[in-house]
Amino acid sequence: MTTATKTVEAIAAMDDPVLRNLWITQRYHEFAVQLRDAGLGEDASWCAFAVWASKTAGETIRGNVLTARAGLLVADCQEALHHGVGGLVGRHLTHGHLGRAIGGVVDDVSAQMARGNLMVFTELAPLFTALIDAQRSSPSSPEALLTALAPALEPLASGDDAAPVVTAFGCYARALFAPADRAALVLQANTLAVAHEQRRLQDPIESALNAAISDTLKEVIETQIVGHLPIAAARHQLDHAIDEVCGVLDAAWDTVLTECVMQLVTACETFDLRRDVPPLESGMFPAALCDLTGNPAGEAVAQWDRTKGTGTPSGARDWAKLTERMNFIVNLFRSRQQDANLFSPPFSEDQLAVLARGRLPPEPL
Repeated sequence: MTTATKTVEAIAAMDDPVLRNLWITQRYHEFAVQLRDAGLGEDASWCAFAVWASKTAGETIRGNVLTARAGLLVADCQEALHHGVGGLVGRHLTHGHLGRAIGGVVDDVSAQMARGNLMVFTELAPLFTALIDAQRSSPSSPEALLTALAPALEPLASGDDAAPVVTAFGCYARALFAPADRAALVLQANTLAVAHEQRRLQDPIESALNAAISDTLKEVIETQIVGHLPIAAARHQLDHAIDEVCGVLDAAWDTVLTECVMQLVTACETFDLRRDVPPLESGMFPAALCDLTGNPAGEAVAQWDRTKGTGTPSGARDWAKLTERMNFIVNLFRSRQQDANLFSPPFSEDQLAVLARGRLPPEPL
């Protein structure tokens, strides 16, 4: 495994959101492997899932997929925009006008995803760094490990939702010393950590998913097209025409955004977040996590799980709703906690070598 050459602080301070996202993704992978080797074994920590969430977000942050799909959107919509009531405006819309409108929204979605990516990293990465450093000092017990970790957790004391994070890291600490209870402890820790993460991400997620192309397009129309229309006709029909044009594009944009954002790609699977978490060949959950009755992990999962322990239905119809996101996520985490593929490197050695030189590695990333 290639080790990153930047500290958590250096990564967080990077100005380029694309390069920063790649470093964040790689650092999460290093955390995941270090915790596995420190004693969590086959039970993947929150970091192992965060690798793939961050890497998937990177596609949107770089704008590649959205831009490509948006180009198809322009081609598909342009004929429709030149007919009907919207024809008054549509006849003057060029590919460049639509491209500028869509480009502005792609930039906005990218910025929101980058903001969320950085926000979570700056809050949780220092805690995982402290946990790993404390474990390397060979503490004799989970209590000794938590004592060493206390200075890193202390700043959380003033936060409204700090208690679950402190509890999560207490569970990780105990899991490192309790192989028999490790699976349940890791699941409890993962659930508490991801719930904290998703609460923090609520605003960036809502902003990204609610980004409407209509506002940007209206600005383009008013500044670059209205001057080409007869004044009387423009004043009489403009509002209605713009609404029709924007309605066509908004509907198409929602489809594109949903297809691009509502997925999670790991080393071996692509999850559609709108659909149920698919079962494993051996069943919905690993044997160690099939029955959560009577342990704290069961309580943590039950707070969010709408499937009553069955794993279905878990698909999220509205990813902007915290409860729907968390229903999917807790079932995903429980189902894939012992999937060895989560520890696969997110980047090749060649890509890491380019990244270490401060450059963007070649696609695909």
